[in-house]
Amino acid sequence: MTASALVPKPRVERAPRRAALAPLIGRDDDIGRVAAAFESGARVVTLSGPPGIGKTRAALACLERLAPRFAETGGAWFCDLSHVTSDGGLGLAVLSLLRDRRGGEVARADEARARVGDVLEAAGPALLVLDNFEQLVSAAAVVERWCEAAPELWVLVTSRERLAVAGEVVVELAPLDESAAAQLFVKRARDAGGAQAYEPAAVASIVRKLEGIPLAIEL
Repeated sequence: MTASALVPKPRVERAPRRAALAPLIGRDDDIGRVAAAFESGARVVTLSGPPGIGKTRAALACLERLAPRFAETGGAWFCDLSHVTSDGGLGLAVLSLLRDRRGGEVARADEARARVGDVLEAAGPALLVLDNFEQLVSAAAVVERWCEAAPELWVLVTSRERLAVAGEVVVELAPLDESAAAQLFVKRARDAGGAQAYEPAAVASIVRKLEGIPLAIEL
């Protein structure tokens, strides 16, 4: 098997886009911080913050911004890990995403982890987004090994906790400021068939009570 046979077909993998999640409001600076961190040499960037702060949506926006640079190389890949609970499951999930079918089914989780490293090394420059990593922080060493195997790999992680691996930069997502939170509230209210005009003071009061948490505003 030649190395070129391991390289996934150049492509961009995105999670299904839900209309309720677009457009992204109030996160331009955060997306810029992620891009700047990678450009400055970070190998792993972790989007961190409490539940409902918008980590997944911000990661998707980062994917959209960064993906074109990988279109002709290893690709940009989005992996939802919300149902994965072990480092073995992590390897299997990413291997399936990368569409590696060498040798039929993978018999052991350690084989899957090793194959991921092989595929990513052969792919060259690539972006791997690992969403919902908080229940897998103990598997951070697996991500570190993939980065060692694939020196041109960028990994973007969403997690409530940092991975504490070499080359990691943490971008902490804060609640939306009052202006962005009000924009989000009004946009979602209109999308849901509400009035076209809202009293600014009333909206400001609502979003303050919701503490600028995007998911709370969405709901």
